[in-house]
Order: sequence, then structure tokens, then C-alpha cells
Amino acid sequence: MNKKLGLKSALVVLFAAGILCACGESERAGKTPEAWERGRFEEEPTEAVAVPMEIEPTEAATAPMEEEPSPAAVGVQTPDEGKVFTEKVESVSIRYYIGYNITSGDAISDSIPCFEIEVTGEDLDTLAEGIGELTKLNLDLNSEKDQHIIYDHMRDYYELTINGDFVIVIGDEYGNTTEGYEIFEVPAEICETVERLIQENNEQNVYETLGGKKISVTDQNGHVWDVKDDEVLDHICSQHYYVVYLDDNDFGGERVAYAVDLHNGERLEVHFASVLGRLCHADGSYDYVFIGDLEDYLDEVFP
Repeated sequence: MNKKLGLKSALVVLFAAGILCACGESERAGKTPEAWERGRFEEEPTEAVAVPMEIEPTEAATAPMEEEPSPAAVGVQTPDEGKVFTEKVESVSIRYYIGYNITSGDAISDSIPCFEIEVTGEDLDTLAEGIGELTKLNLDLNSEKDQHIIYDHMRDYYELTINGDFVIVIGDEYGNTTEGYEIFEVPAEICETVERLIQENNEQNVYETLGGKKISVTDQNGHVWDVKDDEVLDHICSQHYYVVYLDDNDFGGERVAYAVDLHNGERLEVHFASVLGRLCHADGSYDYVFIGDLEDYLDEVFP
């Protein structure tokens, strides 16, 4: 089924493709050694010479000494050369959307919530170490291999702000700075730490679950199933959701694929070919909610 990650057909996901920024090269900086000073050497007079002889300066002796070339001029790398971030990492915050990448989420941020995490403790130390090792890639836009990286593998799943003002976005393979568009590979340790922190934040501060102990499911053709299987019952009852900022005007013409009756006054309408639904409460009010792949699960269980 062609699942839409937008709010309805008019809200399409805007994954960060078509990247037209050229990859900047880092400046090579080197400190030029101080110029050498040439001392004057005079011959000591010998006993055989009564009068000291003046020695004419040779061309080699009078020629000016050339300045020692800088490390950059001779291709010597400095310790910070090629690093994405060269300062000490004091703070890191993570910004993300659930179910949307940064570009897509920002485009519809008036409709869905954005979440932020301030990283602390050992997790901050881990990210600081990884960020300090990020190295710029020198990519060639004329290279088919490098074009494949830029256009097929660049993702902006999460945004990291370092020390309050230096911003990078990362996917599961590559990332880039938001200014200067420097591209770099993302170590697995950074991805694993970021994703774990997001999951923990979602579990503790974002997600709600449907709950209930008895469930009936009605499909769009009017077939009704009373859920008896404990595994299916537990899966539906523990389904995660979060409220989105939408109203009826955003859902004109939507079809209900399934209605899930929780038998506690709550009823979830799962929209057809969507990741959204409407959660109706016992007092007659309702919220539009993000429910992820619940429809796909129900398709498998109730064919």
C-alpha cells in the first residue's frame, strides 16, 4: 500500500534531495617559522700574516636568505585540518520530528510537533568525542560515485546544535553542516547514541498508548472482529500515538480504514492509506493523532 507520510495527499514528504550546493574545501592553515638570522663569520688572523686581509664577500654570502616555506605550502597537514568542528564541545541539543525528516517536518511544523533534547552526562561526552572526529569529505560533483553519495544517501533525519550555534544534520550514513555545506560520514556511535536518546525521550515524554482491556475492530466493509488473541490485543493496546495540530478542515474526504473500539469510551478511527487517525473520547471530543504503521498491522491481522 502506498503509505503517505504527510498529513493528507497535499502534504507530501520533502526529503532532502536535489542538493545543489558544492562541497567547500577547507583552508589549509600553517604557521610560518620565523626567518633564520645569518651570523657573520670572520677568519682569525694567523701569525704568518702581519696585516689582516679583508675577505671580499662572495655572492653566496651576500644573497638574501629565502623564507622557510609554511607547512601548508609543502602539503603538511595541521592537527585541525579537515575537521568539521575544531572547538571544544560544551553542549549538544538534538531536534527531531517523529515520522518525518527535518526538511519535511519544518515544512509542516504548524501541523506537527517538533521535539528537542538537551544532551547531558556521559551521553554528552560520547557525542562530543564523536563530533570532534568528524572529518570533511572532499567530494567531486563530476564524479558519479560522489554524486551517488550526495543525491542518494544524504538524509537529514536529525539536527544537532553544538555549543548553541553550530548546526549539523545527520542521517544514518552521512551528514552536513547547515552553513558551508560540508559533508562528512557519520560514525555508528553517534547514530546509536542519538537514536537511543530520542527513543528514551519518546517513551518518557511524548508517546501515549491506547490502553484498554477489550477491543473490537470494524473494517471499512462493516466486518467486526472481537479481538481474542492476547498477542494482538497487547499490540493494539500498547500502540503509540501523539496528538497533531490539525482539525476537520484538514481531513475532508478522508476514508476510515478501521475503527478500533476500546470499550472504555475511547474509539480510534484509522484513516485509509495514512499514518494518521482520529481518537474519539468518551465526552464527545476528539484529537487527530499520529499512529504510525497501525493500519499496516491491522491489514495483516484482519485481511
